[in-house]
Amino acid sequence: MRGQTDNVLNRLMKEGLDTAQVRLHALEKDANKVLKGVRSRSRATQAQVADLLTKMEPTELLEKGREAEKEWTKAASRFVTQLGERVSSLQADILRLAGVASRNQLESIADDIERIGRKVDRLAKANAPSRTAGKASKSKDKPASGNA
Repeated sequence: MRGQTDNVLNRLMKEGLDTAQVRLHALEKDANKVLKGVRSRSRATQAQVADLLTKMEPTELLEKGREAEKEWTKAASRFVTQLGERVSSLQADILRLAGVASRNQLESIADDIERIGRKVDRLAKANAPSRTAGKASKSKDKPASGNA
């Protein structure tokens, strides 16, 4: 029976990991598409810069360069943020599919166990005096075995 359970668990974990790998592969594809888009835009921008160099004065060029830098910095920041969110989401999905508890879940479980342990200790202390008092009163009520 235990062997069957282990086989089922192993199969479920493998399926979860396979699903996670497929998702990771899709995420990598998306990241590569975005990277290709950035590269193609960069090439187009290089051509525009070359064209601007022939048409503009240095001060105008510096202003345009600063504007472009701000735009690219914002775009890169958004891309990094989105990629980070996707990776975090994917990690959480992998852990969930694999059946592994997250750090927050483990901390919550540990807190619950600690709280329950304190309650058990309090109940044990509260019940301890009443048990000894009950035993003492019962022994007083019993007649001595040799006096009856």
